[in-house]
Amino acid sequence: MPGVILSQEEFERNLENLIRPAIIAEFTSAFTGVEMVLQVLIRQLSGMKKEKARIICSGMRNTDLTKRLKRILRLPEYATPEWDKVLKAISKFEDIGKLRSHIFHRFSKIDGEILRSIDFLDSLEIAIPMADIKKAAQDLDYIYRLILMTTYPEYVAQSRHIPPLESY
Repeated sequence: MPGVILSQEEFERNLENLIRPAIIAEFTSAFTGVEMVLQVLIRQLSGMKKEKARIICSGMRNTDLTKRLKRILRLPEYATPEWDKVLKAISKFEDIGKLRSHIFHRFSKIDGEILRSIDFLDSLEIAIPMADIKKAAQDLDYIYRLILMTTYPEYVAQSRHIPPLESY
């Protein structure tokens, strides 16, 4: 209500209620960013013209996309420390994708500092600490920057919006 002054306790409770959904939003945004740069990466590595690569690669599920990228990056021409980092980052993205499934493809409820992911069909409940979701968002941010640095180093070098990887 306009003009209402909250007590310190009410203010802190309201703040806590905003922070938890913000962590989920940060995670979602970071995950989407990595999905985008993985699409760019596979189009670039395919060697096809932009239009043809877009037709073939768009709409690809994350699991299909990461499988194909990993197969490409295991080719001898990509056997470098730089590409090995990208390969490991893609594997990390796959692991984080499992976390994403628990958050978004099941009934989820925030209970204090825990997100409870419930699968009613299997009578399975998983407790995910909000700190783990925040850490996953940070990992996704790193993966995003790593792939951008690898695919478009000149863009990253001149961008004010993308901090260097060393800042992680």
